[in-house]
Amino acid sequence: MKSEHTKIILAQALMRLMQEKNLDSITMEQLISASKLSRRTFYNHFKDKQDLVCWIFDWDVNNNLGVADIIIDKAGQKKYFIDALRNHMYRNRSFYVNAIRSTVGNELRKHIFAFIYGYRHQQILKILGDRELDPEGIKFLTSYFTHAIVGNTIDWVENGMPCPPNSLDGGYRDVTNRCMRFILDEYAVNNDTANPSGAE
Repeated sequence: MKSEHTKIILAQALMRLMQEKNLDSITMEQLISASKLSRRTFYNHFKDKQDLVCWIFDWDVNNNLGVADIIIDKAGQKKYFIDALRNHMYRNRSFYVNAIRSTVGNELRKHIFAFIYGYRHQQILKILGDRELDPEGIKFLTSYFTHAIVGNTIDWVENGMPCPPNSLDGGYRDVTNRCMRFILDEYAVNNDTANPSGAE
């Protein structure tokens, strides 16, 4: 049995259980029984339930979204990546609300932050283009704007996703992107401006 196939079986079993039970209350025995695999097989692939939850998130993104500023969804419509991610989480809200509300070693929150941090970092470098900004400045801005989007999203999920994601997106996305561009335009340095003569 291929590793990917085994992971999918375990993921599907956990997701089925999470439709009826709180993640924290699901025992390893229940997960093993639902997957019809052995405990040894599980630990050959994952260190614990939280590790499996994070794998499900990664699999979801890679197979249903991809990572790009603009994504073409299954209906053929263009969406910003953050919009597409929230829409996907909303469609699978029984899983994501349950996972985010976990109070035992919750790894998904940190995992989502690290994931969005990487996305924001690439986005900032793309906006910078040929201009320069000191590494600490890039790190600060990446962290700042990651906290903005992840904090907003996690609050929404933790509250049970009481409204569709487009209620969050609208102006919020535009404000974030405009702020990033404004700050980078303000502080980034053009190579030719920093050293117009070309001399050392």
